[in-house]
Amino acid sequence: MSPDSSALLMRATEDSISTATESLRV
Repeated sequence: MSPDSSALLMRATEDSISTATESLRV
């Protein structure tokens, strides 16, 4: 896997986590 796709995957995962966290808070 290239570093680019790895960074993209991490960014997408962080996005999903923050979105889920915000949904739980509301």
